[in-house]
Amino acid sequence: MPSVRCADAKRRPLSPLALDIGTHTWLLGRWTRGGPAKIADGATSDDPAQVIHDIAAALAEDRAFAAIARGDESLGCAFAGVVDPAGEVTGWLAHPSWVGFRLAQMLKAFVAGGGVVIRPESVCAAEGDALLSACHGEGVEHEGVEDRPSSQPQWSTLLGAFLTGGRLAP
Repeated sequence: MPSVRCADAKRRPLSPLALDIGTHTWLLGRWTRGGPAKIADGATSDDPAQVIHDIAAALAEDRAFAAIARGDESLGCAFAGVVDPAGEVTGWLAHPSWVGFRLAQMLKAFVAGGGVVIRPESVCAAEGDALLSACHGEGVEHEGVEDRPSSQPQWSTLLGAFLTGGRLAP
């Protein structure tokens, strides 16, 4: 894993949107001047189409998302299952009904003209933890999260998903 500097977190990544689709829950966020901000969260079910529908509904209600220039968007996604290079789910022990679901294709509908990067949830969590540790006590804020790397693990994963879509990615 590359070294992560706190100064990097103070610059806006290229990815204004990040999503963590975990075994039990999903968390959607946008990047703000102060760091990651929660848009919405929900339950991850065995119905991938319903989960994507719920995420789309949350995005539609987010006023900050509506203000983003449609062509400049990108989305970093931390995913607890396994996808092939095309972004199709090839395995997920917790939700086998997701196998065959074209996750990248569905997520691209959220970022017209932009890119989607899907990476393992564990990698995003490790990178997010490293960045939070580097920034501990340096005034990098993230709404609803204490300034401690271990305060809420899902926020670490979401932060790693922002890095996935932005210039901090390896």
